Amino acid sequence: MSDPKAKDSKMIPPQELGYLEMPSNLNLGDDFFERQTGETFADKAMRKSKENPFVPIGLGATLVCLSAGLWTLKTGNRVHGQKMMRYRVLAQSFTLFALIAGMAYTSFKKSRENATKS
Repeated sequence: MSDPKAKDSKMIPPQELGYLEMPSNLNLGDDFFERQTGETFADKAMRKSKENPFVPIGLGATLVCLSAGLWTLKTGNRVHGQKMMRYRVLAQSFTLFALIAGMAYTSFKKSRENATKS
């Protein structure tokens, strides 16, 4: 028995779908970001860490609390595991606050620079 949908659907030839083809001169390689900005991913991560060092500290604290909490839950120490999960939430909150404060500081700094230029 044939499929009734196959009779109703019309196949569009690939030539008519030219807008979906990728341009041949588009080169998206591993070094695409580096070619666009002039810095590697590691360079950008180091620069951002120096601009706002509390975010990597918070990320590290979150990772330590999460790892220790999961380990203690696995070994059966539920009380300590629950404490570590609470500390993880605190570390995540610290990281989020540091991220927002860093963004606000950067925005304030840029607006001050623009005000002094004009």
